[in-house]
Amino acid sequence: MPDPRDPYWQRRLRPLPIPVRPMPRELMISYLRRLANANRVDRPLLIRHIATDHAHHIGPLHTHDLALNRPALARLAILSGYPEAVLLAAISTRTLKTPGPEPLRDWIPLGGTGPTLLRPCSHCTARHGIRVPAIIQLEPGPPPICIRHRRTLVPYHYRSDRGNEQPLGAAPEIVTAAHRYKILRRRHRNTIGEAFAAAANITRLWGRGRVGHYRDKSEQINARWNARTEHLPHVPDTVIRYPETIALTSLFASAPTLMLTPTEDREAPSTMQFLLAVARCLDHPAPEQLLRPAHPLFRWAGGWGMPTWFWRNIQEPDRTIYRTLAQGSTQLNPRPARKRSDPVRRRRPEASHRN
Repeated sequence: MPDPRDPYWQRRLRPLPIPVRPMPRELMISYLRRLANANRVDRPLLIRHIATDHAHHIGPLHTHDLALNRPALARLAILSGYPEAVLLAAISTRTLKTPGPEPLRDWIPLGGTGPTLLRPCSHCTARHGIRVPAIIQLEPGPPPICIRHRRTLVPYHYRSDRGNEQPLGAAPEIVTAAHRYKILRRRHRNTIGEAFAAAANITRLWGRGRVGHYRDKSEQINARWNARTEHLPHVPDTVIRYPETIALTSLFASAPTLMLTPTEDREAPSTMQFLLAVARCLDHPAPEQLLRPAHPLFRWAGGWGMPTWFWRNIQEPDRTIYRTLAQGSTQLNPRPARKRSDPVRRRRPEASHRN
């Protein structure tokens, strides 16, 4: 049994016989476990060779991750055979700001409401020849799916693996929304976080089908989600609502004032203007349903406490918007009228002149 007091982190290292490629967004402790398993090395002993820990404590693997400083990361690069830049680009971990020259490690909590721990796609792991299960970290925003193979990812549980991957062939709009989120993240880096949080909050309240004592099973967007759930029964609700969430995210990121309510800021749009923008963004088949005072979106837009006959007191241009929404989807996105083309005049065949 190795002596824990032996300073293994001071020994000279050489690359391990079998290099292990890190997966995108993989946890540091997950990568070290796969590296130790592939080379038949004890994992705690491998960690002692990489860095030292003055605290001498180990955090739970399902709530903490291992963080290294720059000297420790350099020693890991020697053992793994991959440069530091490749490890930092793939592994989702935070480097310690503790200066060297001693290589240090520490256990950092992942956070309860922050990132989500998932199992990577089985097709991706088989493609790279990975046999030991890995753990990846998903930040808030992207859905828990594999875009390449169009499958949902299984949440990681430290005791056992629960659930199976589900193909998304029945709902290709979910994968399209995931591609759209990548584009929005590059275009709106400053407002994408706040816009996604507001959009996810709206779809979450909308998906419940009730706010307070309100419940409406005939709501068209809820009917759209219910039909999607019938084709994908074991997919999480956040994935079912993801296309509409990204549509609202695109709207809020391009127009941040829509995230404000009239009671918060004077520059915020009115309730009617907000409902019209959302109805056009989601292509709502029955926009007149948004005018109900008990509707979740109507209450979120600042209509909380309005009477049923609120439309009598609104002024222009809200009155025109109210009429547009009340007339249904035909007036929401009117199609341009086709221009009648002039009849084609047929040319008479020229008379042949005989010489």
